[in-house]
Amino acid sequence: MVHYAIILGEHLHFAAQNSSDKILKLFPHYRRVHEWHYGTSMDYICKDLFDGNRLYITARYLNGGVSSGATSLEVYYRINYGPWQGPKLMSKIQPTENYNWTIDLKAMSGASSGAIVDFYIAAIADITASYKWGLWPQHYSQPPRTPAEFQADGKVPKYHTRTIQ
Repeated sequence: MVHYAIILGEHLHFAAQNSSDKILKLFPHYRRVHEWHYGTSMDYICKDLFDGNRLYITARYLNGGVSSGATSLEVYYRINYGPWQGPKLMSKIQPTENYNWTIDLKAMSGASSGAIVDFYIAAIADITASYKWGLWPQHYSQPPRTPAEFQADGKVPKYHTRTIQ
């Protein structure tokens, strides 16, 4: 088994890869550990929670050993397998030092109850680097940011699916 890590600023993703290239994401094992800030020390975008159509999520990284939050979270989405749209911006939740964000998927997309919404999030970091974003669901390499960039690279973004209530 090969272990590897990817760093955004000083932020780390842990994973294990077996001989058949199956990746085991280790984040779920650290999500409830206080010493790892309930997972925020392990993954840049994490602690996702759904309450009906509302999504809550945390985006935190280390920059020079100091906790920092993303400057913006962009949501890219499609409704009922249609074309990708976005970005729509998520809102910060006070107090801002908790690095928590939220968005109502129904209001954001305009989708009707029962519609399928596929979406992913790009969290933009205020760092001096050419690669300034991380995606949720997590990609364990430096992925493109927008749907058009994924298409240009011949790739498909990982996404989360919700049925609108």
